[in-house]
Amino acid sequence: MASWQGKLDYSNSVFQAEILTIKMAIEAASFLHRPIKIWKDSLSSLMAILNPKSHHSMVREIQTLLLSHKHIHPRWLKAHVGYLGNECADQLAKEAITKGTLSSSLSHFST
Repeated sequence: MASWQGKLDYSNSVFQAEILTIKMAIEAASFLHRPIKIWKDSLSSLMAILNPKSHHSMVREIQTLLLSHKHIHPRWLKAHVGYLGNECADQLAKEAITKGTLSSSLSHFST
């Protein structure tokens, strides 16, 4: 299992962070040539990715990536129900608040 941490700027939303993590996971998995499922507990971000009319720039980037990498499948998982990977991700996110470096990927984020 790989992990990545980035710290949000105060102007960034939780939705933007969720979208960024999906994009980064897709990019990390794109070189693997086997079926990949990316589990997220953010239903709103997954619904945005499924919306073909989205005007959100990073959502459009994700849609393009998924078209290019048909072996990668984002999936929803209910939050806070004891999934070990989800609990680990939540812990890493909490650590990033205090220890992480500001993510340049979010500094130019537009909706």
